[in-house]
Amino acid sequence: MSFDAHANFAYATVDTPPTPAASGTSLTVATGLGSLFPAAPFNAVIYPNGTVPLASNAEIVRVTLVVGDVFTITRQEEGTNARTILAGDQIAAAITVRTLTDVETAIPSIAGLLSAINVSAGATSNNLSALTFDNSNGVTTDVAHMFLATGLEPGAAAPDPAEQVLLIWLPFDQAVDRVLNGSITESVSVAAILKVELLLRRDALPVG
Repeated sequence: MSFDAHANFAYATVDTPPTPAASGTSLTVATGLGSLFPAAPFNAVIYPNGTVPLASNAEIVRVTLVVGDVFTITRQEEGTNARTILAGDQIAAAITVRTLTDVETAIPSIAGLLSAINVSAGATSNNLSALTFDNSNGVTTDVAHMFLATGLEPGAAAPDPAEQVLLIWLPFDQAVDRVLNGSITESVSVAAILKVELLLRRDALPVG
């Protein structure tokens, strides 16, 4: 998925409004200020001079082309109403709902993330469970997720070109031994391995 480009302080005033003002698709910003904006396409908010943008006075447009200070726009984006754009109005490439939902949509699910990890490393699995750990209660909100997969089998590895993955197959008992003898020291891995060992002993291992 591709994302819109961004720029800090991408703000200008309208020098020449669209024609007609409520439906035209081209406007010109104040001289030299077009360079403050990111490469098109991107969404921008247009609102009256001397005000802050509100649902009652602002329109979100999509800027599809920038040539110098001239913007080509698509009107009434993200459910906003067309407004009469006037000379002196403010225009800003601000954060909108689309900015955030584009990112949220691109974040993989836990199952999808495990699948991607498996493909990269060259493994396939059946069931999975997520073991969640608070890394530092009361200090940070950092949370770690470890995945427990069953039915692992070797598969064709497909890492990214710049990715280096070393996959070592060990019986689980040997992983526990490596924790106990200090060969495995990464804190979350230690916690996950010992938790699974305890769950196995209690016949309480989660599946699925």
